[in-house]
Amino acid sequence: MFFLNKNYQLMVILSMVTFVGVIYVTFVIFNLKKSLYNSLNKFVKTFGEEKQNIINTFKLPIIMIKKSGEIIWYNLVFRKNILKDNDIFGENIDVIIKDFNMDLIFNNIMKKVSYKNKVYEIYPSILKSPQDEKDNTFIIYFIDITQLDILEKKYEMNRPVVSIINIDNYEDVVTNNSSEVKNKILNNIETIINNYFASNGKGIVKKVEKDLFIAIQESKYISEMIVEKFSILDKIRGISQDPKGSVTLSIGVGYDSGEICESEQFAKQALDMALGRGGDQVVIKRKDNFDFFGGISTGTVKNTKVKARIVATSLIELIEDSENVIIMGHKFADLDCLGAAIGMAKGVKLINKDKEVHIVINKEKNLASALLDKVLPSYKYDIFISPNEAGDYIMKQTLLIIVDTHIKNFLESIEVYQSCRQVVIIDHHRKVVEHINDAVIFYHEPSLSSASEMVTELLPYFNSKKSISKIEANALLSGIMLDTRNFVIKTGVRTFEAAAYLKRLGADTIEVRKLFSSSMDAYQKKTRLVSSSDIYKRYAISYEASSSEDLRVIAAQAADELLTINDVDASFIIYKYEDKVIISARSMGSINVQIIMEYMGGGGHFTMAGAQIKNSSIEVVKKQLIESIDRYENSII
Repeated sequence: MFFLNKNYQLMVILSMVTFVGVIYVTFVIFNLKKSLYNSLNKFVKTFGEEKQNIINTFKLPIIMIKKSGEIIWYNLVFRKNILKDNDIFGENIDVIIKDFNMDLIFNNIMKKVSYKNKVYEIYPSILKSPQDEKDNTFIIYFIDITQLDILEKKYEMNRPVVSIINIDNYEDVVTNNSSEVKNKILNNIETIINNYFASNGKGIVKKVEKDLFIAIQESKYISEMIVEKFSILDKIRGISQDPKGSVTLSIGVGYDSGEICESEQFAKQALDMALGRGGDQVVIKRKDNFDFFGGISTGTVKNTKVKARIVATSLIELIEDSENVIIMGHKFADLDCLGAAIGMAKGVKLINKDKEVHIVINKEKNLASALLDKVLPSYKYDIFISPNEAGDYIMKQTLLIIVDTHIKNFLESIEVYQSCRQVVIIDHHRKVVEHINDAVIFYHEPSLSSASEMVTELLPYFNSKKSISKIEANALLSGIMLDTRNFVIKTGVRTFEAAAYLKRLGADTIEVRKLFSSSMDAYQKKTRLVSSSDIYKRYAISYEASSSEDLRVIAAQAADELLTINDVDASFIIYKYEDKVIISARSMGSINVQIIMEYMGGGGHFTMAGAQIKNSSIEVVKKQLIESIDRYENSII
């Protein structure tokens, strides 16, 4: 066919030429690699005979690279043990070291690398060029630590982890149910806890108190629980269908600790944080941070006031022993903050009428100017002082009482806090990681509606013969009404008991309602915010591009108004103030807006929270908010 058909002759000739060409190119490349390797060996020979012998006979794998990462040489040990007799001359070092960064290597941040199922520890050094720094050569030594890495991971997986499990509403289960139902619920709780922590070799569980368990297990099982987001919370919550509230757990986990006693301390801190955030959640305490899981319930309200009586007794002693008392809240004080401060100031006078007491507040920048203007004429002396004036009133034995916040950066004046030796905290917001941790008394009740409710419960224990006036009663009632949105959100039995107590002392709901009045201009701004909102899933989001002093109040009112729209479970108002973009967040109770705001560096309460972002734009913050909402949605699925 070759001789009979010219087409076949052409095809055969082309095939022969192609074949010979491929053979030739392969031969050239092979010789080029060999030539390159030889030339690089000559480059090494320039080090001198002694250095050359050291490098060539060195038992560790060595590679030489330029600053750009280009590979220029490696020794025979590297070629044999790491490359398996292959060559990578002229390629970049990132074929061996992923995400290569020279600065990270020399700062000991990038010290461990993986390549072809092996783990190496790398140590760099510089061979400086006498002519130009750009021509410096970098030598990297590789040490095989594969077996050590396996042992390290095994050790990490098998380290003991301590978990402390608390039944949040044990007293309610015991009190509100018959003996048969109570025993059934408690047995179910104990069975679920034991099965969850002790089954399949996960660890051991010990009941240490009627409502407290301790579990010890290996860290690899905690890792599995983290992946499935601690399903025990849902299992426990599903035990009781009591309309008064489900049974819930709070779990503190001590993780990433070197000793079992340290893990226990971490677990205690984590449990304290979980309870301080309303319970029904797992908190993992690591060496440097906390991780949170759950927290979708509004918290369990305890009907007992034993804690309030104990706090009042201790507070009386501190007030009596102090030279004077300063009361301070958060920046941009609202009705709850100012109402609690006014009530607390009157409480100090009930304990000792001669005790000097002052309230630190910025009279120009606050959200309670209507209340402030109302109460100012009733005081014979200027009880309200500015943050700049407060330093003149601080003495060696000054007692500072902080109300409606427990976060240092939110205080009206950090300098006042730092100047006072004795500090008392009275707050209802869910605990955050950066809380004030040096308070003599940390009276914290996240299940209560407001700081004003907490102060109202303390007042009867200060003086049984005297009580507060109508002015203080109105101030406290305004704080309760603000944070409960007129007794709609976050109200329990104790909330109505506090309101009834204030009503008996002369609180006038009509006068209090007037404190919430706004101008026509403010009403129109609020209406625009509501009407221009966007609905994203279950969330209403609106923003205001312009900036004004009254926006803080208007934004909060608009956020409340958006919750009256069908199928809206949470609302967010974004606006600009000075150099910050501020978010005001509200919910009806089915969504924890505190967690969403914490993702953005803020915080607050389950149904009322906020965040402040510096040096950003409304568009960027809105995008971050949507990402935080998605993150929250994924965390509760």
